[in-house]
Amino acid sequence: MSTDKVFVAFSPGSKLGSLQSFAPKVIDVRSAFNELAVFPHLESMKIGNSELSEDDQNLLKLVNDGIARFNNLTLINLGLARNVSTYNDTFSALIDMFDVKTLVATMQPVAKENAEHASTQFEHNKKFLKEFSEYVDTVNARIADMDNEIGGLDQQIAESSQKLASQNIVETLWKILKDVYKLATEASSSKAQIATLLNVTLADVAGTFGNLFQERERLEKVLKGLRALRDQLQKLKAKFTKLSKGLTPVLDDSTSLLDVWGDVHDRMTPLASDTSMVAPATSTALKDAWSKLAKAASDYVAAISSSGRTVAPSQESFSTVTRIPITKEEIVMAEWALQQPPSYSLTASYEAPPAYSISSSDEEVVKKVLNPPNDAKAQLDKLADNTGKIIDQFDQLLQQPFVEQLTCTDPQDPEGKKKTSIYAMTTYYRSQYLQLQLDTLPVARNLKSYAETQKALLPFVKVGKDVGPSDVDIKTFIDTNQPLVQGFKKEAATLADRHTKLKQSWDLAINAVQKSIKECNENIDKWQKSVDDMTEEKKKSILYAALLGAGALLAFAAAAFLPGGMLAALGIAGTLGKLTIDQIIKANKLSQAINELKSAIENAKQTRTKLENLLPFLLGIAQSLSDVTKIWNDIAQSLNTLDAFYKVLGGPTGPVILDKLRPTIIKNWDDVSKSCTAYINRVSK
Repeated sequence: MSTDKVFVAFSPGSKLGSLQSFAPKVIDVRSAFNELAVFPHLESMKIGNSELSEDDQNLLKLVNDGIARFNNLTLINLGLARNVSTYNDTFSALIDMFDVKTLVATMQPVAKENAEHASTQFEHNKKFLKEFSEYVDTVNARIADMDNEIGGLDQQIAESSQKLASQNIVETLWKILKDVYKLATEASSSKAQIATLLNVTLADVAGTFGNLFQERERLEKVLKGLRALRDQLQKLKAKFTKLSKGLTPVLDDSTSLLDVWGDVHDRMTPLASDTSMVAPATSTALKDAWSKLAKAASDYVAAISSSGRTVAPSQESFSTVTRIPITKEEIVMAEWALQQPPSYSLTASYEAPPAYSISSSDEEVVKKVLNPPNDAKAQLDKLADNTGKIIDQFDQLLQQPFVEQLTCTDPQDPEGKKKTSIYAMTTYYRSQYLQLQLDTLPVARNLKSYAETQKALLPFVKVGKDVGPSDVDIKTFIDTNQPLVQGFKKEAATLADRHTKLKQSWDLAINAVQKSIKECNENIDKWQKSVDDMTEEKKKSILYAALLGAGALLAFAAAAFLPGGMLAALGIAGTLGKLTIDQIIKANKLSQAINELKSAIENAKQTRTKLENLLPFLLGIAQSLSDVTKIWNDIAQSLNTLDAFYKVLGGPTGPVILDKLRPTIIKNWDDVSKSCTAYINRVSK
């Protein structure tokens, strides 16, 4: 067989010739996705007609789904790239030991397994992301149409066009905005939503444009709000365009990563019956080719793993822009808050009238009613701190050597029969946790919005005869708050439940790894004893088969040994690679065989130790997940206790207690709002 044909058969090929250029494109798309994840008002924007999601979803949920799919795709690509390095180690160790026929029989299954392992999930994610990219064009077209309409309206307002004079401000804006934003079904009910979008008060958008033209200050505020909204929409369009353009080459690169293994597999087939050895010069050239590609693959993995999961939120992130009210109760409270409130100092002091004696127990009752959940600030701060630590632990675990080839029972398999690699198992849980964290962002955003509303309204919440024209009666305030609290409590409880289930599932994963270690340990002990038996009985079997038959390798993927994935690491090479026990004895290499077997046993024990060393990471993640679950349970419980105490303020001392505690309560809600912002920023980094 010619050396050229041998080189072509075993070379990496050309499909990954530009692997070094893959990482920057992935990082750019990741950046684009995560800038969108914290972009303002996406939770209030419609999906429109799309097969990608259910009707009740909003644009933020769709973006989060896209992030989850892209993260999964990235993890698949990282696994495929890591396989390049493993394949290089294996191939380099075997090429000078075996003939071409044996090399084909050994390496073809590795290439096939690499391709098939990721194929199904890869195609599923690729299909979604291609559809997502196409849908982005539809979103951009809708944004462009609305932008043009707002631009035309802006010009007409600036020119005080008489065509607008008789038109109602809210109704005109509602007609333009309702196709993109989740506005009320009637224009008259959307005034708080539109005022929020423009960052103005209700009074600023009241009446007709004719009235607006007569009030220069109000006119300038509305124009400023419209132009800021246009600027925001244009930024959103630019981000979607960047994402759409970036996805196409990344998907092409991902296809190349997957296809390379089918290509490598197929090129070996013509040499399946060649019994010659690889020529030294060809061997050197092949080793160099795979070594260069392995270096590029390692650089790719390092770049993707160290580039950060997301980007810091931009200035216009949704942690700094007021959320658009959507539900009936949110709209009502927003309408109150958007009225011109009286000036109020958080440092205001209060002295109770002489006729009243306020007990500390009464004050505590009111605090429990109107204050944020107990220790909410501390809980949110702790949650923000834990979030980053969990992802760091996942990433450290995934960087362990040979983690793709260490196996255990799949904790997701209800029958407990299916095997999975530690790498595949960990990437699954990592993606589940990332998706869970993305889903916490809107909830944190809702709590921040709720806190801001409490701050805005509490200064003019009054009781009984103290209620003035611009005030809010305590009963109305309570009745409107109740469904908001219930809704947030439900969301918090749902998240706590999801954290609990994820932690419980991770516990199953830990148990599976521990069981795998135990079985491996027990069988290695049996194997140790069987070595002496084999030498005495001169068993007619190749040593690889003896190792597998002894059950000493249950904690490892089959490819780790037979194709040589961990061959070099375990020290099983040379004479033991292809001889039977009987042949070894007849060749007077019994002593060498025993020494190499003993060495292999010791190396296997060392590998088992590496597997055991993974457990602290698993246990650390489980503990962190327990902490997060407790935080959400505490928040849900704190919100639950608010309901029973709201009615207390209807008593005779309600107005006095409320006025006394008002500054402290408002300050506490301000602290919660800031902690929500800190949490959002932490998750977004």
